[in-house]
Amino acid sequence: MELTAAEARVLGCLMERAAVAPDSYPVSLNSLRLACNQSDHRYPLVAYDDRTVEDTLLALKSKGLARFVSPSRDERGTRYSHRADDRWRMGPAELSVLSVLLVGGPLTLAEVEARAGRLHGFEGRREIEAVLDTLAARTPTPFAARLDDRRAGSRARWVEVLTGEPPAGGEPEADAGGAAVQPALVVADRVGQSPSYSELAARVAELERRLAAVADGPPALAGHDWRASRPVPRGAGDERYAPTGGSWRDRALPATSSDAPVPEDLGERLTDIERRLARIEAELGALR
Repeated sequence: MELTAAEARVLGCLMERAAVAPDSYPVSLNSLRLACNQSDHRYPLVAYDDRTVEDTLLALKSKGLARFVSPSRDERGTRYSHRADDRWRMGPAELSVLSVLLVGGPLTLAEVEARAGRLHGFEGRREIEAVLDTLAARTPTPFAARLDDRRAGSRARWVEVLTGEPPAGGEPEADAGGAAVQPALVVADRVGQSPSYSELAARVAELERRLAAVADGPPALAGHDWRASRPVPRGAGDERYAPTGGSWRDRALPATSSDAPVPEDLGERLTDIERRLARIEAELGALR
């Protein structure tokens, strides 16, 4: 069975939550999203939204790996749990090791021991090695693989292979100074889509340009940093613009001439553009 990157992250987090927080398991959608997006013990870093997590849960459910628990009288929303133990016939030890590989990327044996040890009481490193060997020997397809890096001073690493073939080499790339490069943040609007930083910045600039054009707002400053790109009033006495920091919806629309009628759906268009802009800015904020 092959998983997408999003499915691996969501499933790994479900398995992790079941082990470290059994009292609050099954988990809510919000808790699961926060677990996916946290920065500790995650590779790569992601910024999933609710829609991405929900779509991924549906995909996992169709594969028999997730369960939806209807809310009780004291609960407001649906909660979620994994079914990897039943689907793959795994015990707590195997689930713990697999979960840290699903969310953590390539890991050394020592790293697997430290992280999986929080989820299950292993008797020692030999037991973890035995579990890793078992995952690598699963048929018809393995769940994990050992990466042997031949570079001097490099250590062997373990990686999950449910999302495809393991990468070549077990060490993270390094910059010119020899420091390890930090994982890039993946911002997913929907499952299978991960726009880059430059693409998000371009979308912000385009939305601001369109918003300014629709509301006859001030043009964006050339070369201005996107974080500081906010509509600036043209003059203190110009009644067409609200004070700096106000919402576009709160700004008075400019007077229009007879040859430039205001579209009937102008308010809806402004609201939609502002909502999309706010969402993209939130995603860009996570990148900083």
